[in-house]
Amino acid sequence: MGFKQEKFKKLIEHKSGYTWGKEQELDKPEQGTVRVLTVTNIQEKLDLSSKLYLKDVKDRDRKEKSVSKDWTIAVSSNGNRKRIGNAIFISDDTDYLFASFLTAFKPKQDADITPEYFFQWFSSHVVQERITSVSEGTTGLGNLDIRYLRNMDIEYPDNEVEQKAIATILSKVDEAIKATENSIKAAEKLKKSLMQNLLTGKLKPDGTWRKEDEFYKHDKFGNCPVSWHWGRLSEIADIVAGQSPSGEFYNEDGIGTPMLNGPTEFTDLHPIPVQFTTKVTKLCQIGDILFTVRGSSTGRMNIADQEYCIGRGIAAIRAKEGSDIDFIYYTLVTISEKILAEAKGAGTTFPNVSRGELLKKWVLIPDTDQSEISSKIKSLDAFLKEKQKKVFTIQRLKKSLMQNLLTGKVRVDLSKIENILNEI
Repeated sequence: MGFKQEKFKKLIEHKSGYTWGKEQELDKPEQGTVRVLTVTNIQEKLDLSSKLYLKDVKDRDRKEKSVSKDWTIAVSSNGNRKRIGNAIFISDDTDYLFASFLTAFKPKQDADITPEYFFQWFSSHVVQERITSVSEGTTGLGNLDIRYLRNMDIEYPDNEVEQKAIATILSKVDEAIKATENSIKAAEKLKKSLMQNLLTGKLKPDGTWRKEDEFYKHDKFGNCPVSWHWGRLSEIADIVAGQSPSGEFYNEDGIGTPMLNGPTEFTDLHPIPVQFTTKVTKLCQIGDILFTVRGSSTGRMNIADQEYCIGRGIAAIRAKEGSDIDFIYYTLVTISEKILAEAKGAGTTFPNVSRGELLKKWVLIPDTDQSEISSKIKSLDAFLKEKQKKVFTIQRLKKSLMQNLLTGKVRVDLSKIENILNEI
């Protein structure tokens, strides 16, 4: 068995979508209406949560502008060029009318390439990058270059069995990614509920619910657990405000210190340092909460993974003796959106929160061990990080498989791939 190479236009047919007027649109079905797929429906898979129905669609258009099983539908026009070429595969027998900003593809009747293999080829990183790089721009929109696409070469096995095996492998990888992402969503939902109930005292750290007689009525905030009280953030935390980032920063020993100066230097997992060397006056400690106090990301937080000199865009929040930094972190997470809303409401061009304003924030404080509460949430955070790491690992595996299987550098061994997935 070998690999073949043919022009796209010799193997694949394509058709454009349907154009309609605003007066045809309905948000719910009525007699004689037809559902239409738009760019919003084309995500990692077909997303049917967004619904649009059209009336007065001619029978000819219903036939010519619809697709069903074995068709690939791709975004062909969008303001975000990276969306050009994003595609889904139709695997059921449903007929889908689709919009003019989409284009549909399918192997020709006499082509020796399977629809499933073609979809995986089209969705590969190499092909998607090429589509994005040559997308044409008009009136702010990027457009799929059909002429370029039709002249691309497609590499594929000359054996249909191997084509189907490759498509099956890549589909299994997609399923593993989706299953892990679903577990992440479920854990995030559980975490949100857990935080809400643990941090308000409704749920005890041992997993039991507080009874009605275990609460008292607070004059300002309503129900409050017995032995808990409302206090200012200053009661449990100190704050180190940042300094202006001019020059390079160094410590007492003359050693350069990484500088953090704002929300753009944060990633989802850890802050990224920039190197300076003027004497450090504002230094955070490992474990401090780095809280963004200026700009559109006001309220965004990270935990310091090393000592940093902090710029004016950041405040370092530190637990006072007897308080738990993780408890403070999760408490701040629950009020960060409110903090941002209040900052925006102040009418300034860029939202900002002063050190004094932060210290005055009201928080619910247990008079028992705060770490008993935070540890329950932290265990879920650890689970989420592991799952996120797993998704990243499988995505890297998929990219490698696409680069190798779709070019014939590695031949199919389905059992080996399944073993790899089971070990992740």
